[in-house]
Amino acid sequence: MNSVLTLVNAEKLEEAYQVYEDILLEESDSSSKQAIKKINGKLISEVEIRVDKYIDNAIDYHAANNLIQELKPFESLKNALKDNQQRLDKFKKSKDAYENANKLRDNKDFGNAIIKYKEVISEDTENYSASAEKIQLSIKEMFDYVLGNSERLFAEKKYEEAYNETKSLDEFYPNDTTIKTKQDAYLQALYEDNKNQANRHVSSKQYDEAINILELTKKYFPDDSELTQKITEVEALKKKAIEEEKIRKEKRKKELLAQVTSKFDDMTKLTTIVPKGYSAMYVNISSRINIESRIRIVDGSAAFTVIAGFEQDNWVFTDKIIFNVDGELFNWEIAYGDRQSQVQYGGIAEWVTQHSFSNNDLINQMQKVANGKSVKMRFDGSEGHRDHVVSESEKSNMKLILELYTYYDNLDDLQKETAEDVT
Repeated sequence: MNSVLTLVNAEKLEEAYQVYEDILLEESDSSSKQAIKKINGKLISEVEIRVDKYIDNAIDYHAANNLIQELKPFESLKNALKDNQQRLDKFKKSKDAYENANKLRDNKDFGNAIIKYKEVISEDTENYSASAEKIQLSIKEMFDYVLGNSERLFAEKKYEEAYNETKSLDEFYPNDTTIKTKQDAYLQALYEDNKNQANRHVSSKQYDEAINILELTKKYFPDDSELTQKITEVEALKKKAIEEEKIRKEKRKKELLAQVTSKFDDMTKLTTIVPKGYSAMYVNISSRINIESRIRIVDGSAAFTVIAGFEQDNWVFTDKIIFNVDGELFNWEIAYGDRQSQVQYGGIAEWVTQHSFSNNDLINQMQKVANGKSVKMRFDGSEGHRDHVVSESEKSNMKLILELYTYYDNLDDLQKETAEDVT
C-alpha cells in the first residue's frame, strides 16, 4: 500500500498501477482486500484535497484535473473520480464566469457582464460575494453609459439605434421616467424621419423601399392608423406602376418586333429573330458585315447569339478575335472545332458563333460594342489577320437585338436558376 501511494505522489502512475494490479490478483487474501480499500481511500482523499486547493486558488485547474485523469485506469475509483470531476468542473465554470464577467464589465458590456456574474455559484463563496456587489455596481454604471450612448446616436440621427440602446435598461429600471421620456422622443423622431424618407421614395417611384420603411416603423407603432393608411396607398401606387410598366413593355416590345424578322422552323421548334433586311435562315456575314446578333427561342426560352466573321479572298484560320472598344481590349479564344468556314466563288468565309448561355461575358461585351464610339475587331490566325471597323449599322442592329432580348425569358438566366436549385 505504501509503495502504491509513494509512486502516486511521485507521479509515477504507470508503476503505481502495476503494483495496484498485483495486489488485485491476490484479492482472495483478506489483507490484500484491506490494502486495496485503504489505497482507494488514500487516493480519493488526495483527489479531494487537490480539488479543494483549486477551489481555494492554491493550485490551478490543470494540477487538480491532471491527477483525476491519471487515476482513471484504477477501475474501482471510477464513481468517486466522476463525482470529483463534476465538482471540479462546476467550480471552474463558476470561476471562469466571474473572470469573463470582469472583462465584460471593463469593456462596458454591462448587460452581458451581469449575466455572467449571475452564473457564479453560491458555493464559490468569495467570487459569489464579489459578484453580488459588482452586479449592483454594473447596474449603476450601465445607466449613465447607456444613456450617453443613446444621446450620441440620437444626435447622429440614428433614432432606431438610440431607442434600442435604451431598451437594454428596461430590465433593470422598469419604471424609470427619464428612460421612458427619452424612448418616446427617439421613437417620435424615428416616426417623422421614416415618414419623410418614405415620401421621398414615393416621389422617386421607389415603392418597395417606401413600403419597407413604413412596415419597419409600424413595428413600433402597431396601432397607428395613419401608417396603415399610408402603406395601403403606397401598395396601390406600386400595383398601378406595375400595370403601367407592363403596358409600356408590351408596347415597346411591339415597336421592336416591327424592326425585326422572325422565322419559325416547325421541324426544330426554333424561332430565329434577326434585324430587318437580314436572313433568319443563313449567316449574314460578308465582306461588309463582320458581326451580327440574333435571338433564338426554344420552348419559350431565349438565347442571345452573336456571329462574327468575314468574307475575303484568302484564309486567316482564325483562332482569336480581338475587340478594341474605345481603347478597352477583350478577346475571344477560338477552338479549332468552333471555327466554321466555307469556300465561295473565288473566295472564302470564316465565322464563329457565341451564345450567352455558354459565354457569361457575352452580353456585357456586346453592350460595350453597341455603345462604343470607336469599335474595332481583329480576326487573328495562323495565316495572318483581318481588321474591321464596326459600322454604325452593325452597332444599331446590336442595340436592337440586345434590347429585344430583355423582353424574353432568357435561357442563360433559366440555367443559372436551375444550377442554384441543384446546388
